[in-house]
Amino acid sequence: MGTYNMNLQNEYLIVLDSEKSSGIYKLCKDINRFNELLESSIDNISIHDTKVSFENKDFIYNIKKGKVKNKEQIFYYVTVSCTDKNDYDIFKEFLRSFKKAIRSSKLRIETFRDDFTFYYAGKVYSLIHNLENKMRKLINYFMITNVGTDWHNIHIPDEIKDTIRNSDRNEFGVLHALNFIDLNYFLFNSYNTNSINSLYSLIEGFESGDDISILKKHLPTTNWDKYFSKIIECEKDFLQKRWEKLYKLRNKVAHNSDFNIQDYDNSIRLIEEVEKEVDKALIKINSIVVSDEQIEINTDDVLNISNITRYLTEFNKLEIFLRLKASEISESYDFTSDYIRIIKEKEIYANAKINNIEELNLFQVKLKEETDSITNDDLETYLNKLTTLNDEIIN
Repeated sequence: MGTYNMNLQNEYLIVLDSEKSSGIYKLCKDINRFNELLESSIDNISIHDTKVSFENKDFIYNIKKGKVKNKEQIFYYVTVSCTDKNDYDIFKEFLRSFKKAIRSSKLRIETFRDDFTFYYAGKVYSLIHNLENKMRKLINYFMITNVGTDWHNIHIPDEIKDTIRNSDRNEFGVLHALNFIDLNYFLFNSYNTNSINSLYSLIEGFESGDDISILKKHLPTTNWDKYFSKIIECEKDFLQKRWEKLYKLRNKVAHNSDFNIQDYDNSIRLIEEVEKEVDKALIKINSIVVSDEQIEINTDDVLNISNITRYLTEFNKLEIFLRLKASEISESYDFTSDYIRIIKEKEIYANAKINNIEELNLFQVKLKEETDSITNDDLETYLNKLTTLNDEIIN
């Protein structure tokens, strides 16, 4: 499909209050002086009309000035855009420096549009999804080849037994019934393979001088202590804490919370740290010779990372377009489904096109929350539908 570019546009409202920052308020009473403040606060930057240069890269820059009614306050509405995918990382650093300069000047900044973080949120989500599937593969492969295909009948903590029992995704494998955080529970939550009654019977028959290690075998254990600490070369806390942090970041992406640049950097760092350990463990267990009958792992279930990112960024373009379209005829809403409803009620597009939009919206929700039931063929089909629709109504 060729090189993929998306115009990333961020919009900010910066407010200067004469009471809270009188010096900056007097200094930046016009656009030129405000731009000079930015140039003096950010290294390697220059602003000329509708262009800002940063680290030898040019970005589109527009700024408007206004005055708050009945207040000694002025505001600047700043729009910056990056049109070349090769410059996205530099654009990220520019945005970081821009916001740091505004905040260090004690000015209030409101974000009105943030294509950048949405794009990188989609990128992070696909990387987390890939890591999640690697962990599933590691667990499934090891348990089948060392414990047997019925391992899930015994070696499962209580917290996730019901999840597996009630899931409609078991046809893809037991671990596909588990969510991201459930894999953490599988590794680190304690369980007991022996019944309480058997422990009581053992205690009743225990005599002085008997080997106490027999009793210790009946204590609850974790799959980490029993199996995986031997093949994953890191401390328990190292992996457990990072997996929990990634779970929180994953939820911010999946539920469209405020995912910022710092979240992106933290996500990449955590993914790299965990993936390094998982990859080493996969190499280690791949050296084990097993029979074909023992291996029941579907290694084709990892979704194409590039296509996930492309779908989410293409859908962001559609979402922004629908939001603007809906705002022309009604008040602002928070959810994509509201934009679609307004456009549907006003019959802006034919029913077939509206149905297509609704279907694409449902798929992006599914892509964020239920990826295990999606195949690469599904993803390719919906991506083609989405790009075709965007070409028709946006481009």
